[in-house]
Amino acid sequence: MIDNYLEALLRKWGRMPGYVYLGYPRYCVYCREWTAPGFRDDCTDLDADDAERLAMWMPGNVSPVRIAVLRVRYREKVRHKRKAAKWLGISEARYRGYFNDAIRAIESGFLST
Repeated sequence: MIDNYLEALLRKWGRMPGYVYLGYPRYCVYCREWTAPGFRDDCTDLDADDAERLAMWMPGNVSPVRIAVLRVRYREKVRHKRKAAKWLGISEARYRGYFNDAIRAIESGFLST
């Protein structure tokens, strides 16, 4: 079972566009606080900074195969393990093993800090 907080972070990571971190922020600091007319005033996202920190932490600490497994599940939104394994071209058992290893690595490395 995945922790609810970790599941929410991975979903936010999945909605983020894929990018290579170059050392400067992806968003304009000045425009980030702006909200369009008609939206509620309080639209702060408390987990956005943690999701960005997770996106920067993952390439150095999780193998590319495990990141690919997480991408299929959270970016491509393929939740069924048989379809996701077919998407990647690996067996279901290997897919499940890679997924579990990635979740364990994130729980032990990212959430413990």
